[in-house]
Amino acid sequence: ANKKNGETFAADIRRERELSLWADVFIFVYPFYLSYIPGITHSWLERVFSYGLAFGKEGDKLKGKKMMLMYSTGGPQKYAERLEKKMLFIIHDRVKFWQMTPLDPFPVYGPAIMTEEERKEALRKLGERMKILDTLPESTAATSQEHFISCLLYTSPSPRDATLSRMPSSA
Repeated sequence: ANKKNGETFAADIRRERELSLWADVFIFVYPFYLSYIPGITHSWLERVFSYGLAFGKEGDKLKGKKMMLMYSTGGPQKYAERLEKKMLFIIHDRVKFWQMTPLDPFPVYGPAIMTEEERKEALRKLGERMKILDTLPESTAATSQEHFISCLLYTSPSPRDATLSRMPSSA
């Protein structure tokens, strides 16, 4: 960061904060790691949804925006439920602290052990779930000629290819 010019954030974090002002809905897609979100997602949230944007003096810029979590687990639902409840409690508590509204999550349990039919059904359900975007109020950035919901989709990188991540490099 360039503190001489009054900038306290690295350029990529400043850009993410600017995008956060534009978005109406945030959708985070990630694998369920050790009963919590991946470190890079956690770091992004800590750096971008920080003082002055998400909380503190004049920190109400996320007020009314929505957040949805989409995650997969390594095994069946019965093995993830207890830890999942703890994670959702922590995340939803933060979302409310940031004055945002948590949307119901979309978990996919054990995609690696699903049959082809189960995968197709999960994708069908995902398509249905995404229709929630059609039910949300129009963007606060919309003009009388534009009607849309602005949505930012963040994916945690795969260990196989971190270049596909939407996370900023300094997160």
